[in-house]
Formats: sequence, structure tokens, C-alpha cells
Amino acid sequence: MLRSDCLVNGVVFRFTDLDKRLFMAMSKIRFFEKKYGINLSELNKKGLPNNADYEMNENYIIWGH
Repeated sequence: MLRSDCLVNGVVFRFTDLDKRLFMAMSKIRFFEKKYGINLSELNKKGLPNNADYEMNENYIIWGH
């Protein structure tokens, strides 16, 4: 196998992995936006509500990561 073939195969595998990770991240963003009825940039501007529970605090950390 030529070196260029190895590089192409490596790029294809890496791209596939990154594409899966992007899909998972976008799915999680949509999940949180639907669950809390707000997008992350608006939540960052407004801050967490005073009555936010432990779960929302934890989700906010995951959401912003």
C-alpha cells in the first residue's frame, strides 16, 4: 500500500469519527434546548433561574462543554 493510500484511509476514518462526534453533540444540544425551552447563548445571558435544581445545574455544565 502506498503512503498516500494510508493517509487517505486515515483521513477517512478520522473524518467519520469526527462526523459521529458532531452528530452526538448536536443531538445533545437539541435535547437540552427542547428540555429547557431556551438555547445556550440565551441561558448564558440570563443565567440559571433561581429555582434551578441540581439536574439543571449539571446539565448546564454538560451543555456548555
